[in-house]
Amino acid sequence: MDSPKSRLLVKFMRKISISLILFIITVIFAGCQGQVPSHLSSLLSDEAEAPAVASNGIGMGEEESSRVKPLDPDPNPPVNYYPEIGLSDATGAGVVLTDKLKMKLYLIDKYKPGSCLGQPSEMSAEEIAGYLRQNYPLAQFARQHYGISSDLEVYSKVKQIMAISLQRGSGGKYLYRFIDGQCCDLITLEGEIEIINANIFETLLKHNSKKISC
Repeated sequence: MDSPKSRLLVKFMRKISISLILFIITVIFAGCQGQVPSHLSSLLSDEAEAPAVASNGIGMGEEESSRVKPLDPDPNPPVNYYPEIGLSDATGAGVVLTDKLKMKLYLIDKYKPGSCLGQPSEMSAEEIAGYLRQNYPLAQFARQHYGISSDLEVYSKVKQIMAISLQRGSGGKYLYRFIDGQCCDLITLEGEIEIINANIFETLLKHNSKKISC
């Protein structure tokens, strides 16, 4: 004869089997109808509310992602720089007077080099204006530094500054070279220049003059 414990175990297994069969039928029926049983919907809703995973693997909920703001503009934008001139324009409105630019201004004020190389040619107002637009920071500096207003004067100063070549030498000195163009007479000047305690010292090393046909 079966013991009481065996009969209880059989009844328990039958209940579990019936419950499992009913559960499977319910799931199949719900899938056919396009509905999710209520006891499963809570599990799905919990998964839907789980924090989203960002591309870098860090969890970010909807509320947190809504507070994300774009980066602010760079407070220190790149500086436009003219290596040969030694002039930097940090703001677009003003310029920084570097040692190289100071040296060039000193040579210009002392030797007053011309920019006419050969037969003089007349430039149109449009050509001058275009050149000044291409070198706007330097042109604005020349206007303010020399107190000049006409485009032709500003054009001449910009050409003078651009024409002087500076190369770093030894002991903090620079080697300079430029041509003083007086149309039919070309004068080449070479020398050394340096700044010591805010004072400029310059030595002319070579001075060659040449006449050309005009």
